[in-house]
Amino acid sequence: MMRHLSQRRLPLTLLVLWAVTVLAGPAAAWGPRSRQAIAIAAANLVRKDFAAGEMIYEADILRGATDGIAALGGDIPLNDDDQAVDAVAMEIAILREAIRNGPGSHAAYQLGGLCALVSELMVPYGLVHDEADRELADRVQKDIEARIEKFAVSQPKPTFEYIMNHRLYFKGKRQFVRADEVLIADDYKRGQGPKGMVTGAGRKYFERSVDAVTDVWYTVFRAEQGTRDNRPSGRQMARYYVSEVKYLIEVKKNIEYAERSYALFEKYNPGLPMSMVEIGDAFFSLGTPKAKQRGVDEWIKAYGIPGESRTAASSRLSKHFIEEGERLYQRAQTPEGQDTDLQDALKSFDTALQFDLSNMTAAESVTETTKAIGAREDRFKLQQQFIEQASGIIKGAERSAVEKDFGAALNSYNQAFGVLELVTPDFKDLHAKAREYISKVTQAVKQVISDVYASANDAIEKGDTALLDGNVDEAVRSYSTVQSIIDVIPAEEGTPNAAKKQDMVAAAQSKIDEAEIQRKRLAQPKAQPGAGAALKKKP
Repeated sequence: MMRHLSQRRLPLTLLVLWAVTVLAGPAAAWGPRSRQAIAIAAANLVRKDFAAGEMIYEADILRGATDGIAALGGDIPLNDDDQAVDAVAMEIAILREAIRNGPGSHAAYQLGGLCALVSELMVPYGLVHDEADRELADRVQKDIEARIEKFAVSQPKPTFEYIMNHRLYFKGKRQFVRADEVLIADDYKRGQGPKGMVTGAGRKYFERSVDAVTDVWYTVFRAEQGTRDNRPSGRQMARYYVSEVKYLIEVKKNIEYAERSYALFEKYNPGLPMSMVEIGDAFFSLGTPKAKQRGVDEWIKAYGIPGESRTAASSRLSKHFIEEGERLYQRAQTPEGQDTDLQDALKSFDTALQFDLSNMTAAESVTETTKAIGAREDRFKLQQQFIEQASGIIKGAERSAVEKDFGAALNSYNQAFGVLELVTPDFKDLHAKAREYISKVTQAVKQVISDVYASANDAIEKGDTALLDGNVDEAVRSYSTVQSIIDVIPAEEGTPNAAKKQDMVAAAQSKIDEAEIQRKRLAQPKAQPGAGAALKKKP
């Protein structure tokens, strides 16, 4: 049994006001605003007087009423009034069975669609079977739709009639239809248009439609004692649950509930492989990775069944795997690409070809991707060689640094830098290894430069010691080596290293100048003792 339409109890006048603001839909005697007003009025009556059959999901019922008969699906035969009446009985049976399995938003949507079908049966020119009447039916629809506010007046319904024989029921309810169609046609022919029968009987058509809809909904919700409970076929219920799965995905975006409905589809499905294709389409259209994979799984099931479904599923699966392969192939060309992208792309193209051996795009893509993988493997080997070459150069630089051959060490490190820069981001592991080596070399170069400056300072300190000992030549030799020691440090003009080298060279030169002064001082002859006294005694 369905539960309440909504926990909110809005007044009918407010609900009708809301309904008549909806945009117009497909042409019919009742337009979308009118169908919504009928559904709201019927729902209010059910809510007020029929506590045992209250409904849920107002918005879904109104959506179904807005969509009209299309909400019931496109495979219902409506070629004449008898077929339309039979369709009502069929929908009653289907909805009753569906509600036994558990009511939901789609059942409410179908109730709205059923409301639309019943309403069209209750108004002249509601269902047009002769194309000659199409133009007049469209005019009637527009005129009724424009005046729905005047017609949409709710009246209490004292009782509900359980429909035991649908043909007898609608025969009694529709006695006026053909006669009114003649009168309406005459009104429009004479230029009276909506001023005649349409306006005069519009409210009555509305009331009759509401009355019939409440009876039909009552019959859906209740199985009277002693009445025959017609049961729909497995095929009908399977098709219903295909529609429910699609509704839950496309409208509600709820894949979890759709899976529950799918289980009911499987329960009733007598073997409708094209329904699997249709369900796969619905899941896939949701667009999330999980939903797309679910759609693919359903297509694969349909592919396993010979016939029309195999052909339909084949084209979808091949198209999907080609698109997936192209996505991976394109990503492989970007910095965001994964090392496995080309291999995965090849698998996708191979899979596409398995599902459709005649697909030339898949075949060409397999060939192109295979070539790309070969080229990538060649690039990988070359990049790997760069890493290995740089590793050997770095080891040689480290030996030179230990031997204090700082110039050779710095030259080797600079060479390693050049080789490592050849490693591109195409291969993330190799590129990361190259970045690791570059970081290591950068630190090693800093250490070597620090050692060079330390060696230059040692030379200056040795010169200072020699100068204190009076060994000017040794001091000058030590000071003079500073220039050659620090010359191995690469330093572009304006960099800190360039300034520091300049300062050290200047300091060493200053020391040399001091040593030369000291040399001159030491070279001056010392005065002989007594020489002054002898000069004084000379006549």
